[in-house]
Amino acid sequence: MRDGHLNPARVHKPPHRTTDSTDTAANTNANPAASGSGSPLVILIHGGGYCAGTYEQATPLARILARTYNATAITISHRFAPDHPFPTPAHDAIDAVAWLASHAADSGIGADTAAGFVVGGGSSGASLAGVAVQAWLDAGKEPRVSGVWLQMPSFLDPSIVPDKWKTLHFAREQNAAAPVLNAESLAYLKELYRADVGSALFSPVGSGGFLTEGRMMPRTYIMVCGMDPVRDDGLVYEKMLREKGVLTRLDVYAGVPHGVGLFAKAGLEKAKRAERDGVLAFGWLLGREVGVEEVQRAVDGA
Repeated sequence: MRDGHLNPARVHKPPHRTTDSTDTAANTNANPAASGSGSPLVILIHGGGYCAGTYEQATPLARILARTYNATAITISHRFAPDHPFPTPAHDAIDAVAWLASHAADSGIGADTAAGFVVGGGSSGASLAGVAVQAWLDAGKEPRVSGVWLQMPSFLDPSIVPDKWKTLHFAREQNAAAPVLNAESLAYLKELYRADVGSALFSPVGSGGFLTEGRMMPRTYIMVCGMDPVRDDGLVYEKMLREKGVLTRLDVYAGVPHGVGLFAKAGLEKAKRAERDGVLAFGWLLGREVGVEEVQRAVDGA
């Protein structure tokens, strides 16, 4: 990281390259990636409200992506609030993405960003992924990001929602008493993180370069849950992207609370479908789409 701190990460390589994952420390108008022999780079950021979690949360997904799309999938971590509040988690995500992208071809990683470069995450990890990609675009860095994967992002505080979209941003009230994440827990996490909600380190829409002409976002996948108080963050963000001509793909799961993975493990059919659809979305982002049955087998075997 920029202050010399080392955060752990795990590299998951395609089966033909190694049978093991590798632990490491990261000091850390895009077109779809063309299908090829190289292994695309996928960086995954875990959720946990900026104050909990581990890079191992994304291990099952990373293994699926390595097997299904020949990807080199790296799960990264960040320091936690309240000991390390805003903007430290954002800085850690930005620095990790930058370091890994710059060292993708190194022998310990062995990815080919020309074959694809996708950044994604779930919940707070989705928010950090959006922030990290926007920072990468604002800096004009190479390689170009080919896709963004955002599962249940939560980076549109009501105070920064553009006026034209405010009437569509009501899930915080509608789902104030929802299970898993609700108004009370959101307020608690906000107090711990202590973010400047208008900053580009909290939300990609806080960037002065957000969607300016000539700096289009890569194609973006967004997934939201109907019974989630941050549902409309993703819905409104998708509309903002699409309005500017960004290619988007949106999946909505009515009646499912925040934390879809928990409910998939419990056998909820909609949540299980969300897991499968999320894996399929990586194929769309990478330009390497595979069949539903193949993806379902990979998910079932994770």
